Amino acid sequence: MYSGLRFDVLRGAALVGILALAVPLQAFAQQGVIRGTVRDADSGDPIFLATVQIVGTAAGFVTDEDGRFTIRAQPGTYTVRASMLGYASAQQRVTLGAGDAITLDFDLSVSALAIDEIIAVGTRTTRTRLESPVAVDVITAAEIALVGELELNQILRTLAPSYNASHQTISDGTDHVNPASLRGLGPDQTLVLINGKRRHHSSLVNVNGTFGRGTVGTDLNAIPAAAIERIEILRDGASAQYGSDAIAGVINIVLKEQYQQVQINGTAGFNPGTAVGGRSADADGEQIKANANFGFRVGQRGFFNVTGSYLSRNRTNRSGIYTGSVFIPQLSTPDSASRIEDGLLPLTDAEKDSISALNVERAAADEANIAASGFTREGFSMKIGQSDATVGALWFNSVFPIAETGELRRLTFFGLVPDLPPEEHKVSNGNELHRFSGPGARSGVEAPPGNW
Repeated sequence: MYSGLRFDVLRGAALVGILALAVPLQAFAQQGVIRGTVRDADSGDPIFLATVQIVGTAAGFVTDEDGRFTIRAQPGTYTVRASMLGYASAQQRVTLGAGDAITLDFDLSVSALAIDEIIAVGTRTTRTRLESPVAVDVITAAEIALVGELELNQILRTLAPSYNASHQTISDGTDHVNPASLRGLGPDQTLVLINGKRRHHSSLVNVNGTFGRGTVGTDLNAIPAAAIERIEILRDGASAQYGSDAIAGVINIVLKEQYQQVQINGTAGFNPGTAVGGRSADADGEQIKANANFGFRVGQRGFFNVTGSYLSRNRTNRSGIYTGSVFIPQLSTPDSASRIEDGLLPLTDAEKDSISALNVERAAADEANIAASGFTREGFSMKIGQSDATVGALWFNSVFPIAETGELRRLTFFGLVPDLPPEEHKVSNGNELHRFSGPGARSGVEAPPGNW
């Protein structure tokens, strides 16, 4: 298993290397540096883990224990925003030249709620959270990066209290496409948008007694977390605005539009193991994820942003060793009431002792038959746990300028789960998953009539 994991690690590293080599040369042009400190406006104390970000890009930093941050960016004029939960955010305008080192300090005032974030979901226009008539949670890329989960469903489960999604087991394709719930309602009652456009449902019907049985939800795990700028969650019924599939609420995933830097990261982990039903506490569930995101300008107003993601996850097993009969069944001892109903006398103590002795002999014979057949009881144990997963994904988010004010927006996703040799594909019930969305999954034109 560990040799297979090392191979997966090398394969993931190779993917990241290929993506890095594809970065345009301008991404490595000379950059400027913005550094400074974020402090409490009242006490003057540094604020730890505050988010400092260049508005409209993915360039950002989380402050250290001394409240300090450093951001590298291409030359240009930017708006830099500092924010922290419990404080009102602040922003400053700055012009950065090649090789410049600029100092920006922020003093944040205490605020009961972060109400000045810009949102779009539930409002049909751009408003702050204060102006929004409904409850909206905003999850930023910085918050996503601090969560120790690798898949989007599990990230949302950790960060959004009203959202729940759990890995299923022995449930066909639902092992991989987790049925999710917003506000306790079904998977098909939450509308998922990407950049404000409706995301299609998966083709999988949840079966086998899982949550949401008979429904078809949206496969959020197909969306790499590295491609996301922020997530807006409308925690209220929105059928009047969006249709009947928004009864539970709306999740709007806003993708990155940055074109200034290369972002490469990787995450690895495993479960230390749990002793269950005679099984030793061996480590399992080894997983590794590698991501790369970069972009470049298209003209003066356009951009092309691409994210590559690779995930390899080994299975977990939380079942005990099977202890029942395999070849030779045990004799039952009928209770007195059953025998009386059948017109028979209850068994005497001697008869019960005789049946128990026979069962001991039958159990010994059963063990001998198992050994003679070359099997062990491990082979007859149902595997209950998380399935294997090997996932590769490539996302493109782009805007191509048309005329002076028009633009063409495109979102494209390619995803693949490769076939594995039978000896490596040890999912609970032998299922496989393949994802693919073709080019032009989301497109739209906004341009005045005239010359194109």
